[in-house]
Amino acid sequence: IVELGRQSLADPDLPKKARAGQSEKINKCLRCNTCLEHTGSIRSLRCAINPEIGFERDAKIFRAASPKKRVLVAGGGIAGMQAAITAAQRGHDVMLCEKSDQLGGILKCERGVPFKKRLDEYLSRQATVLNELGVDIRLNTSATPEFAAKIAPEVIFAAVGAEPVKPNIPGIDGANVFEATKIYDNIDAAGRHVVIIGGGLSGIELTIYLRGLGHKVTMIEAMEKLVCDDAGMHLLAHSKALEQPGITLLRATTVRGITSDGVKISGADGDSFIAADTVVYAAGQKPRHAEAFALGDCAPEFYMLGDCVTPKRIFAATQTAWTLARDI
Repeated sequence: IVELGRQSLADPDLPKKARAGQSEKINKCLRCNTCLEHTGSIRSLRCAINPEIGFERDAKIFRAASPKKRVLVAGGGIAGMQAAITAAQRGHDVMLCEKSDQLGGILKCERGVPFKKRLDEYLSRQATVLNELGVDIRLNTSATPEFAAKIAPEVIFAAVGAEPVKPNIPGIDGANVFEATKIYDNIDAAGRHVVIIGGGLSGIELTIYLRGLGHKVTMIEAMEKLVCDDAGMHLLAHSKALEQPGITLLRATTVRGITSDGVKISGADGDSFIAADTVVYAAGQKPRHAEAFALGDCAPEFYMLGDCVTPKRIFAATQTAWTLARDI
């Protein structure tokens, strides 16, 4: 007997694909526990990377496009890729524009992180599916209003993502200061002792990653508790990983300034200074509303998806993209 739990949600067709020797087409479970979280909160199964789970009745009436439309997807992140895939599966003529040189959006910076391996596989598989469906992928191309005017799409999906929030802290523009996604791309810039400003999911995972590489890390959070979802297993796993030697957590602490050799802080014990080689800020993301709104009048149908609406997790991006692209 072979038992498959979460994997059966990520891809119910796994046995057929495995038997046919199509292992590369299997949608592998991320082990993100979205399914278990929703089972506990809404008593219904959901899957971050298979939007049909929990909506099987809707999936049964997945109709071919009539009429066929020209669809422009602005942004090649999680939401943009799923919207392009679903629209193409229905038979629409789809073009996806990504302003960088690769698909994946904000999450592509984490491809080298060991505990993000499954996410990298998912992003790669989505890119493969796009190619198999014949989606016209334009890398290094911004879907501006001028570009949209040239190709005259009938539908536009704006999935242009979000951008990092830059804290208003004296010294934030110093040469030793990096935004979280930038340090992933330039890990050699991280010195022996790193201070991370922000105790959200981004700051937590970067702390664990840097500690795994041998860095000493101090994470500073202004709130009394870390700003992480309370989905049981996530919080439990993160809390355990943050207990390892070499990681210091400072809660209810405010960063007053950054210098070339550390940060000035204020906490329960008053003002103090923490020496550090590198400072990283992970203060959240803000939607690129203006960039998305600029496309609003460029097609008869216009929809906004993913982080450019509100930064959320993978499940929200794939579910919204699948639902809207299924209905055009």
